[in-house]
This record gives sequence, C-alpha cells and structure tokens, in this order.
Amino acid sequence: MLITLPILYILVLLLIINKLSFFKTSGIPFKYLSIIFIVNILSGFFLLLIYKYYYGTNGSDIFNYFKDGEVIYNVANTSYSDFIKLITGVGNYSNELEVYLRENTNFWFKAFNYNLLNDNRLIIRINAILHIISNHNIYVHSIFFSFFSFTGLTALFKLFNQFYKNKLIVVIIVFFIPSVIIWSSAMLKESVLMFSLGMFLLSFFELLNNKNLTGNIVIIMLSVFLLFMLKFYVLFALIPGLIFLIINKFYNKNPIFTFSIIYIISILLFFNFQHFSNYNLVEIMSFKQHDFIKMINESKNIGSKVDIPILEPNFISFFSATPNALLNTFLRPSIFDIHSPIVIPAVIENVLFLLLFILSIIYFNKINFTKNLPIIIFSFSFVITLSIILGLTTPVLGALVRYKVPYLPFFALILLLSSKIKLKKHFD
Repeated sequence: MLITLPILYILVLLLIINKLSFFKTSGIPFKYLSIIFIVNILSGFFLLLIYKYYYGTNGSDIFNYFKDGEVIYNVANTSYSDFIKLITGVGNYSNELEVYLRENTNFWFKAFNYNLLNDNRLIIRINAILHIISNHNIYVHSIFFSFFSFTGLTALFKLFNQFYKNKLIVVIIVFFIPSVIIWSSAMLKESVLMFSLGMFLLSFFELLNNKNLTGNIVIIMLSVFLLFMLKFYVLFALIPGLIFLIINKFYNKNPIFTFSIIYIISILLFFNFQHFSNYNLVEIMSFKQHDFIKMINESKNIGSKVDIPILEPNFISFFSATPNALLNTFLRPSIFDIHSPIVIPAVIENVLFLLLFILSIIYFNKINFTKNLPIIIFSFSFVITLSIILGLTTPVLGALVRYKVPYLPFFALILLLSSKIKLKKHFD
C-alpha cells in the first residue's frame, strides 16, 4: 500500500492532465507535461527525504503540517461537527477541543500572530482532508501538493508564453528554476501559493482582455482568498503592478511615469495604513522581524543566520535598511555563505541569475523592451517589492531562498524580455 496508493494517484492525476482543456491548451504536448509533472513529484519526494534524514522529522514544517492534519482528521472520530468547524473555520468549538489541539498540534497555534490570520492552518486543513483519501500515506500528500504547484506553474507558463514565444525557454524559467521546483513541489505553503499566484494572474490578464468574464472573476476571487490566507504580503507585493496594468489598459502614455506615481502613492499608503484601518503595517513588519531574530538567536541549529539592520517602525529605518535587504535577497547565499552541501544549489542559482542579468545588459534589446514594457513593469514591481519585504524581515538565508520562490520566474522573464538572448529549439 505504501507504493501502490501513490502510483494509483499519479496515474489518476496524469489522466486528469491529459483530459482537462486547461492543460491541453497550454501548448505543451502531454508527453512533456507528464515528464514535468513526474519531475515535480520526485522533487517533492526528494525534499521530503531531505527533511526526514538530514533535518529530522520533529522540527520540519512538512512533517508538522502532516501530523497536525492527522490530529484534525482524528477529531472526526469523536465529533464530525467539530471536524467540519475546524476545516471550514466557521463556528466555535469547545474549550476541551482547544486544549486537545494545544496539546497535540505544533503549528495550529502561533506564538506571534500580530492580529493576522494564521497562515499555517490552511496547509494543515488541506492535509486533514487528504488524510481521508491517503490512508495516512505522506507520499500521497506530497503528490497532491506537487499537483497544486504544477497547475499554478502551468498557468504561469500560459501567461508568460503570450509575451515570450519560445516555449522551451518559458518551460525552463517557469518549471525548472531549482528553488522553484524544489520548494514549490513540496508539502509546504509554496505549493498552494504558486497554485494561487498562477491561477490569479492568468485569470487577471484574461479579464483585462475581456475573456470569460464570469469564470475569471470566480477564479480571481478564490485565488485572492487563498493568497490572503497563505501569505498576504505576496498579495500586497502584487498590488502596485496590478493597479498599473489596469490604468495602462485605458491610458498607456508614458507608462514609466504612470507606474512611478502609483508606486510612490503605494509607499505613502503603506506608511500611513494605520490611519484608515486597524493595522499598522510598519509596526507589524518591524515586530515580525524582531520576533524572527529573537527566535533565531534562541535556536542552536541555524547555520545560515545573517545580520540584518534592526527595523524601527518609521520611514527612515526602512529606507536605510532597504539596500542591504536587496543585496541579501538577490545575491545571497553566495560562495562565501557555503557552510554545507545543501546550500550549493542556491549559490549556483544566484550565480546563474547574476550572469543572466549581466548578459541582459550587454545584449539589451530596446525594441523588445519597449514592446513588452507593461509586463516588464508589472514584473519589476512584484520582484522589487517582494525582495524588499523579504530582505527586511528574514535573518536566515535558508528561509530567504524558500520565501523568494514566487518572484524568481518573473525576474527571469524580465531579463529575457529585455535582451536579445534566444534559444532556437522549440517543442515539437
């Protein structure tokens, strides 16, 4: 059963990929989609084994999500109504059940929440539902999380291929960036995050072009809900670029100036958010950084800690810390940060991105850049905003490598659309 059930689900999902028009209209032949999906699954298994044998199961996110999901699943044995309440988040449950959850789960409750949604619970709930059909086989869970990621990345491929016509290159920058395929294929938030991000952006661009209005609106609403539940700061990082695309749709004169105004206004709103809401975003980011640093300082097993400027909840502190944040996000881990073999792939990836950046400057294509300026501006806005947020708040390189996964395909797209770099071979 340990092997049979995963194989069965792989075959079922491959059949779905072969039959669904969403995948059939991607422009990638089924035989190649199958290979990509299998690679995703193997990447998820690989990280599962790394966590199990290198880091140990007790402190790893993957196994804690899996175990907490099983705890929620077991609630159905005593009270089906309580199980439904926990899965949906609708309704109050008893004090006895809360005590049970506090004693038996690791991630259902957070020590630091900042009056925000607990983003762990969505992944735990998905695992709880999967326990119903998985016979508690963790490899089945991993396969489904890989499928979530694969679906979102396919959506990104369909979007990117509208702007860059070489399918092989787009496949590489969407599916095969090392950090993306490793982290987004595993039983982590990144899998569902990439699903939500890909589906949201594909539907958003189709909606801008007046395609399938009702269907795309529904997908956008569901995707925004998932993004908000998972990592609201990723959704926040998208907002300036999305506003620019909407305005540019109706007023496309001087797009760089238009975006600059939008971005300045976004910064002003960020630093004054507390005046028209119950949330002080500047304080939340500052407190989150302080708590993260405190947690790392108290831990004895963190080998990739980096010193970052301590944030104070004001503009000057954020502004002065931003250059260091960008350097850490884009250039680290570097060759000087290698403390174990597991860091090497991330170092190689950063070197390759740096080389691609240099090549895009040397072989800059003004005509191509101008032609694709709206999508380049949108991608730049997302990449730079998310990079700043992550660099300001993340004092661990290992976590930084994982957290920056959502923007990596967009960074690669910018570099390709700005240069004369080409690859002649296409899929048959």
